[in-house]
Amino acid sequence: MAIIIGNQYKPQKYELASEGLHSGEIVSIKTVEQTSEKYGVQKKIQFLWLCLDQKDSKGKWVSLVQRHSPSLHEKSNLRKLLAQLGITNPETFDLEKLKNVKADIIVTHAISGDRVFANISTIVPGTVEWPAAQPLNDDEVF
Repeated sequence: MAIIIGNQYKPQKYELASEGLHSGEIVSIKTVEQTSEKYGVQKKIQFLWLCLDQKDSKGKWVSLVQRHSPSLHEKSNLRKLLAQLGITNPETFDLEKLKNVKADIIVTHAISGDRVFANISTIVPGTVEWPAAQPLNDDEVF
């Protein structure tokens, strides 16, 4: 019996957020495993943002995804994100507190090969809105 394999991976086509200023909200924060040839499997923190001022052709809010290593080192991108949200010098931080945070964001497009990606380049200072206090869940420590 023949075993037939092929490249069945087909990247999904998402409608990108337009470049420029958007009103955004973090709606989901979770840990994911990301694989790379050079470093193997690594844990990442994934933030799902919704652009509250742009809908796709199906009438849903356009989304953006950010992935960061779970590090609060002074040069880490996660720490830079927290600083843009007004959290400075954190030794530890419960990332669940960022859920439902709203802010104005600046979106830029990056081209890689034949694909275009929408990235959050900046969180506009002074536009961050924190939600009311939420009950705490089980802590996850990295």
